Amino acid sequence: MDMLYAYGVTELYSLLAATAAQRLGLAPTCAHLDSTSCHVDGRYNSAEEPEAAVMHITRGSRRDHRPDLNQVMLDLIGEHQAGIPLLMQPLSGKSSDVQHVGQIVTEHITQLHPTSGTTSLVADSARYRAENLQKLAKTGSTWITRVPATVTEAQAALAHADPETMEPLGEGSRSHLLASTYGGVAQRWRLLYSAHRRPQAQRSVDKHWRTQSAAEAQALQQLCRIACAGAPDAQHALATFAHGLPATSLHECPIQPRPRYGKRGRPGHGTPPPPVGYHLTGALTSSLAAHAALVAPQRCCILATNARDEGLVPAPARLAG
Repeated sequence: MDMLYAYGVTELYSLLAATAAQRLGLAPTCAHLDSTSCHVDGRYNSAEEPEAAVMHITRGSRRDHRPDLNQVMLDLIGEHQAGIPLLMQPLSGKSSDVQHVGQIVTEHITQLHPTSGTTSLVADSARYRAENLQKLAKTGSTWITRVPATVTEAQAALAHADPETMEPLGEGSRSHLLASTYGGVAQRWRLLYSAHRRPQAQRSVDKHWRTQSAAEAQALQQLCRIACAGAPDAQHALATFAHGLPATSLHECPIQPRPRYGKRGRPGHGTPPPPVGYHLTGALTSSLAAHAALVAPQRCCILATNARDEGLVPAPARLAG
């Protein structure tokens, strides 16, 4: 046990797994990095303060949607042919895979190259952060990942994507090559368009569209209940409301004066006329042009790699990986 602790169980497993893959005749050209969570039963140190170099098992199983279960995280690097895990590293239950990717890359990714012949690391978009890209650059590893749509530079590229000007890639796919230095790391972005993604893009946009439209309709109902002091005030409230409608637009929204009685029942003889309040009435219509503009970028995605030579990682290979 002392020898295992001194050598490192993660390092030992990586060596054994890579040797097994080599003897099985597997020559992976890429490895997939991902993390998973699993729950464990029993009493653990979840209620205690975490100690240094001790894995902290915490409550809150995200996979099973059970906040009462004990959870542990596991980082995996698997080869792409038979799915054999080349590296497994346990992490504390509330560890973020986004934050710990730098640690697993810095400490362990370099030992995969001489043993397994791995040339590229494939990771999901959660790892695409400036600090992680900088740590990967120090290892000299080649990586491939999808660029999150939340990146400002990616949003601009997706918004201006025109499939008609892209290079045909086969089977309804098109691509366009872009250069980027996101995170201070020189890399190639390939903007990919797929005609087969239309149903998926339509469902994704429709779900968000229904939620947004319902929220805007409810906001209009609340606005129509408010009595304005004058017609100019009502017109100003209407213009302000119409300016913040991304999913719908106003359709025939007139301003109607209504008397404001102080209490219920018929007013008595000699009662002065009630003050007049100005209310908005109308309906909303869905903006088909805005809806179509949201569907188009959803049919595209961006793959990034630091292999700036197209011959090292060609576009078809990135799609297959």
